[in-house]
Amino acid sequence: MKTLIRNEAFRFGLAVLMFLSANAYAQGSRTIRLARQGDVIRKSLPNATNFFVKKIILSDHDKAKIKAQGSFSPQVSQLKFFYGEDAAQQLVGTVLFNRMITSNGPVEVGIAFTPAGTVSNVVVTRATARMKPWIETAIGEGVLKNLIGIGSDDLSNPMKNVSESDLGPHAYHMAKIITAAVIQGVVYYDILFKPLQR
Repeated sequence: MKTLIRNEAFRFGLAVLMFLSANAYAQGSRTIRLARQGDVIRKSLPNATNFFVKKIILSDHDKAKIKAQGSFSPQVSQLKFFYGEDAAQQLVGTVLFNRMITSNGPVEVGIAFTPAGTVSNVVVTRATARMKPWIETAIGEGVLKNLIGIGSDDLSNPMKNVSESDLGPHAYHMAKIITAAVIQGVVYYDILFKPLQR
């Protein structure tokens, strides 16, 4: 009888431990908002008086062109480009929110572009609670600043000033994901949105 009680107590304790571990993991993997999309759009396009959105559904031709030019396959079937115009109806900039799926959960990065297609602002808008401190470390080390100014003709090595020894493995991994999101965004802009301006 005592052995049975011990076994049942052990099983109960194990069940509680598993529940608490699963709950802690769920809390860590819960997606949280780090910045509002509307705020990113307004702050990235301060000279805009009117705002618009262009939804583009990716065709097979678009996907093939993206893979050929960017060396990646899109994880999405459609994208939204938020753009602003000034009082003279001239384009002042565009914002794209690119969502990346990672082993630690989704990451959403807001990327703002000048009319010429160079990156003017980068903001991580969504991630999991587990990733938040790693993202903050990467941002604190200037990873986002390194991405400002790149365009479709300058994607060779945007992480040249970033090292794993400076950031630590987790923050370095996040830096690579954020950089990949921005590079993808540049390719999306160049192939899908830029032709609409002509």
